Amino acid sequence: MEMTLKQVLNQQGVVDQSATQLAQKTKLPRTTIVGALDRPIGNSSFKVIAKILKLNQISLDVVNDAYLADYDKGPSQVESDFLNQTDLSTLTIMGIQFSTKKNFWNTRDSIINSIYEGYQPTKKDVEDAYQHLEQGMSADEVVANIIAEFKES
Repeated sequence: MEMTLKQVLNQQGVVDQSATQLAQKTKLPRTTIVGALDRPIGNSSFKVIAKILKLNQISLDVVNDAYLADYDKGPSQVESDFLNQTDLSTLTIMGIQFSTKKNFWNTRDSIINSIYEGYQPTKKDVEDAYQHLEQGMSADEVVANIIAEFKES
C-alpha cells in the first residue's frame, strides 16, 4: 500500500491537525489539503506536500524515503500487506465491511489481481468497490466521483 502524507506526518510525531487549520496556515483550499493527506504520496501535488511539510518543519527527504520504500516492495509483499488488512470473519477490507461473501471476495480478488499488474491499492479503492457493489452505484457514477474528487484538488 502506498504511504499517505497523513501517515508520514504521524510517523514524524505530528499531532493530528485539522484540514481547516492546515488550509488556513498554508493558504490552500481545504479540499486540496484533505486530498493531499488521504491520497497516496505519489498521487499528490509536490507543491501541496512541500507546503504542509514546511509548515511542520519536516524535510522532503522523509516523504521521498517513504515514497521510494513503497516501490521497493515486490508484488508479493504488497499482496501480503493488503491481506493483513482483510478479515474474512467480519467480511472487512481495510476497515470497510461488506454485506456478503460474494462482494467481499470479488473486491479482494480484483485488488489482488491488480497488485500483480503493478497497482498499489488504497482504502479509497476499496470504498469505490463498496459503492459499486453494496450501494448499487453504477461504474459511470463511481468514475464521475473519482473525476470530481481530482478536479477539486
